[in-house]
Formats: sequence, C-alpha cells, structure tokens
Amino acid sequence: MTNEENNDYHILKNFVFKTIFGRNESKGLLEKFLERLLDREVKIEQILNSEINKDLLSGKSVNVDVTIKTTDNTLITIEVQNTEVFGVEKRLKFYSDRLSSTTLKKGDDYCEVQKLIGVAILNHKIYKYKNL
Repeated sequence: MTNEENNDYHILKNFVFKTIFGRNESKGLLEKFLERLLDREVKIEQILNSEINKDLLSGKSVNVDVTIKTTDNTLITIEVQNTEVFGVEKRLKFYSDRLSSTTLKKGDDYCEVQKLIGVAILNHKIYKYKNL
C-alpha cells in the first residue's frame, strides 16, 4: 500500500472516524475514547444524527462528525478537521451554538439548555504563538 493509499484510511478522515465511532455498535469504544479524552465517566444513551438543518433558507447548516447524548443528558459533539481551515475556532463555536439552540422549545427557560461539550480533533494548530 502506498503512502497516499494509507492516508485514505487515516483516523482523521471524516469517513474513517465516523465509521469507527459514529455507529451504535461502537458505543463502548466511543465511551472509552471520550472517558480518556475528557477525564470523566461517559455513558452514551444515544448516538444522534449529526446534521442540524439551517434555520433560514439563506442560513448555514451544521454537520459535525459525531454527536451523542449521554445518560446524564449532556450532548457531546466531536468534529474532526484534517486540513487547516481559516477560522475553524469560529466555525466550532457556531456549531456548538446551533446545537444548543435546538435543545429549547418555545416557552422553555434558558436555564434548561442542555450541557454541551464540544470536542475538536485537529491535525493542525489553531493558534500560532510567536516567541517573545
């Protein structure tokens, strides 16, 4: 297998990551992965549809790699970014904000917004610091 062919199956490729972690059959593996990453117990209740439709015709839709709901009603999103994209931190915040907005219905109190943990797995640095 060539290096290029090997790169097609890299864990940071969206398809590969979703295939490994985004299926109900992988709940146990995903729980262990998140427990190690977040240093807390994670019990998955459900792996959710990771796409949020746009709220306006001219708006943006959201499609993260994996979204789960835990047994303590916490939402966890995982976004894998293999290539460097300008403004990725703003995109990740937008994704989190849009997901949070879907947890309330008309008349709900803002205190009822579900806890949300956003995980970004990047193959590059977001912030590049200069030596002082």
